[in-house]
Amino acid sequence: MDRLRTLGADEVLNYKEEPQWGNRVRALTGGRGVDRVVEVGGGGTIGESLRAVAAGGELASIGFLSAESSSIDFFALFGSGATFRHISVGSREDLQDVAMAIAIGRIKPVIDRIFNFEGAREAFAHLESSSHFGKVVVRCA
Repeated sequence: MDRLRTLGADEVLNYKEEPQWGNRVRALTGGRGVDRVVEVGGGGTIGESLRAVAAGGELASIGFLSAESSSIDFFALFGSGATFRHISVGSREDLQDVAMAIAIGRIKPVIDRIFNFEGAREAFAHLESSSHFGKVVVRCA
């Protein structure tokens, strides 16, 4: 949590310590909620994301890291007043645009660890352990 604050976060919530983090987000925003939630947990976190998003906000689903299965509560989705949007990987052109923006903005990604290609199995095991902070990189050359 300290590392996230060092990187510029104003508030940090740990979903394991605070399983109803959506309510905490509401409290931190004076009941309003946040304008955008980037949902990566899937079934395990979608309910809290719906609690956290502001009316008229956006819930952008980028993937499913949780193996937990859940159906979406459409009453909660409708009641949130939020737009639900799926984010896909995108095209090669999109990747080139992002790479250019990163270069121009001199954005430095947080890299947890770099593995050589021969250590790819170890890299995936490290990623699966959820002990990383930032990106896990497999170097091909």
